[in-house]
Amino acid sequence: MKTTILWLRSIVLAALMPVTLAHADFALQPGDRVRTAIIGIGDASIEAMVDMNGAIDLGVLGSHAAANLSIDELEQAVRNAAAGLIVKLYDREGELYIIQLSGDEIQVIRDGYRAVVVGGDIATPGELVFRPGLTVREVVALSGGVKSNLLTEDATVDPIQLVRWRGDFATAALRHATAKVLLWRLSAQLEGSGLETPPPLSEVSVTPDVLEQLVNEQVKIAESEAISHERQISYFKTALAESYERSEILARQQEQLASALASDEAELDRQITLLERGLVPEAKVADARRVTSQAATRLLDVAEDLASSNLASIRLERDLQAADEDRQLDRLIQIDVNQNTIKQAEIQMNVLSQFLAGGTETTGLEDLIAPIDYAVSIYRRENGVQTRIIASQDAQVLPGDVVDVEIVASEGGTAALTD
Repeated sequence: MKTTILWLRSIVLAALMPVTLAHADFALQPGDRVRTAIIGIGDASIEAMVDMNGAIDLGVLGSHAAANLSIDELEQAVRNAAAGLIVKLYDREGELYIIQLSGDEIQVIRDGYRAVVVGGDIATPGELVFRPGLTVREVVALSGGVKSNLLTEDATVDPIQLVRWRGDFATAALRHATAKVLLWRLSAQLEGSGLETPPPLSEVSVTPDVLEQLVNEQVKIAESEAISHERQISYFKTALAESYERSEILARQQEQLASALASDEAELDRQITLLERGLVPEAKVADARRVTSQAATRLLDVAEDLASSNLASIRLERDLQAADEDRQLDRLIQIDVNQNTIKQAEIQMNVLSQFLAGGTETTGLEDLIAPIDYAVSIYRRENGVQTRIIASQDAQVLPGDVVDVEIVASEGGTAALTD
């Protein structure tokens, strides 16, 4: 094996040919890759990735903070840290180099960007290799275009397919109406208002009988929940009242025992004084001490019971308060879930309406056509904080962006299917 000792201060700096972009580069973030080369050492280069903590390990050149730095800034930091450093490097031919670095011979270049992640209503969700200038429209195209994941059947126009579409539409319409009615009940309960005004027929795509049945079911659920909640509150209030009463009894006992202990201690002091005068035997003092000790023990026991009773009251008070708070929080969560269900059902109904209206001239559903477009949300992490950006189709994406594509109906609505 050949060993070469180099003093790289003598290398002509004109040999340095840094790779630069024609435009401003992006700051380094976790997941970005860089390559570090030492001019004059042939293939002795170091490839590394910025880790989740924003640092990058360059082997013999040390570990450096890289997050939010440009390539040039990282290169300068590595050069400054490496000045005067003596290192050993092997190239790909196995030749060993012993080098004293000046720092200027080190070159850091970008070797890859964080991937762009694409999801939602897209034909091929996954990761895309980032390149500068990449737009949302290109991301969608490179991912195979927009595709609704709500439809489970192929868009093949034949009589059997039309029957399936009708069945899928009816299922989506029922799911939509059920979520609408449930949302009405949850919102009324959250606001403390009554259930006198259910959703109108114009807001759903089911028959009046089905809507009435859904409303009646939710009214029964609301009544059952109210009864159950009243029983729960009654239980907590009863238990809390009993706990308060127990604490009061124990507090009175504690007061009485404290008074009795004071009397016993006074009697003990008196007996000790009489013993010192020779007026009573020692047995009398021993008896007084025993009585005083027993009184102190009873007082400690009652004090412990009182503390436990007070703690139980605090827990019951918290549970009583949490009973209403937890119920309201659960309703808020259910409202969010149902709003999402309504949105998905409306999209599926719009898509199916378009297929049914365009599948045959005799369906009588031409008025259900709704032009389909897509909206894009970009989730971008900057300085450790993730933000959501509503982006246009011509917006540029950045390394590490998460692009979420969602089909939307730009105009029109849904209608009930009837046989």
